Amino acid sequence: MRERPIPERNIILYTYRPPKRFLGMRLKRDRSSVAFRPFLEAESLQEFDIDLLLIHNDYPEHILVGECKFTKRYNDELYRECESKVVKLAKFVENSQDARSELGLPLDFKVLPALFTSYSGPALAQSSPAIKSTLHTTTSGLFKFWVTQALS
Repeated sequence: MRERPIPERNIILYTYRPPKRFLGMRLKRDRSSVAFRPFLEAESLQEFDIDLLLIHNDYPEHILVGECKFTKRYNDELYRECESKVVKLAKFVENSQDARSELGLPLDFKVLPALFTSYSGPALAQSSPAIKSTLHTTTSGLFKFWVTQALS
């Protein structure tokens, strides 16, 4: 039997953790939250929920506010709606010490909006403050590169 060389494998590590008191998934807030009431009123919402809220303590330090939309086919309207939602929420959290404190988030970490989808298409190709990624690009390491780019 001929010996084959073992290809070198790159290991991609993501070291995210949820804030204390939260699982990091499906965070909900309504108008009873003093910290989030201004956001909800400005957006004419009674409540909101967000799919992911995670802290990255390793380099580069940041907070990820993310929406996950896994659909059976490309859904431009839904992806754009979710992108808008996550960008607005991330901007609010970035600028609100009260919101950060309520959620147990570091006060000095940059907040990055992210949209995770099952399909790529025009909505994901357009430039935006949100990092947009499919499962494939996340597992291939491109997401980590995009985070570093977004923070520079």
